[in-house]
Amino acid sequence: MCLIIITGALFNFIMYALATFLPAFISRYHSLDLRLSTTIAALAFGLTGVPGLLLGGWPRIARLSFAPVAVCWWLWATMAAAIFLGLAFSQLPGRVTAFVALLGRAVMIAFAYYASVYATIQEIVPPSLRGTAMALYFLPCTSWAAALGRS
Repeated sequence: MCLIIITGALFNFIMYALATFLPAFISRYHSLDLRLSTTIAALAFGLTGVPGLLLGGWPRIARLSFAPVAVCWWLWATMAAAIFLGLAFSQLPGRVTAFVALLGRAVMIAFAYYASVYATIQEIVPPSLRGTAMALYFLPCTSWAAALGRS
């Protein structure tokens, strides 16, 4: 459970920092006004987040979460998200469409993390302690990561 909490805090820190950084980056690097930059960042996170959560839930429904195939799938998914994020940030100024398409793919793949972790916590913790386990998971993930990710 400790490793799940650590990965959750780190993941949320990265996602909060990315969400905070994106509007300013898009505005300055791609020379767009702040309103459009904020809209693009919100759409990149909002429209791709739900498919990412569904994508993350698929292996859980198929009961593949602890099989070697699923472990390899998550490894490849994490690497793919990092590659898409790197490609998005390497776009030349003004190539907003390519940036948003690559960023959306990266965020969609990254959001698959949440579905798998929540289901894993529910599987490994006895029913009488699930509320406590989720509270222990959310404390560092939301409060600490949010505080550090937005500074």
